[in-house]
Amino acid sequence: EMHRAAPTAAAADLQPEWGHELLAAFARELATETTGGFLQALDTILRRVVAVNGPVAAWHNVISAFRCSTLPYLANNEALRRAENLWQQARVMIGETVQLARQIQGLQDEMQAQVLNEIGSALITTFDVDGLMDVLARELPRLGIPGCFVSLYENPQQPTGQAKLVL
Repeated sequence: EMHRAAPTAAAADLQPEWGHELLAAFARELATETTGGFLQALDTILRRVVAVNGPVAAWHNVISAFRCSTLPYLANNEALRRAENLWQQARVMIGETVQLARQIQGLQDEMQAQVLNEIGSALITTFDVDGLMDVLARELPRLGIPGCFVSLYENPQQPTGQAKLVL
């Protein structure tokens, strides 16, 4: 059920046994009354999802599916109380991780804006075609653009005419 609840993008880069590991950590924590294993396993998963820019908030659905599938097997009130506590802590962790992912994305956006400004400054201070092509060839990879084509019309008044590849 957890695998079904996890969107493909949320679990694509995880090991296939992530669900079994999470369930095993949860069961160990309930059975042995040790703490931290379940949340540590979830933290490892969430860190990987953040690293690949996956949808962290979708993991609330995973925890919901986990809870629904597990509730029938919790026999006593103490186990149920501890399980509900773990699920609540998991939801808090997911929420905090969503905030962290947003902060990371904000920093990445700021860095990309800075790179764009630097490239814009380099382009605006270059006055010949060869210099412009050098700037583009050098700077576009910084934006994650591995290559491009630039061509100039031989006669700008006839854009359907011949063009010359310059980069």
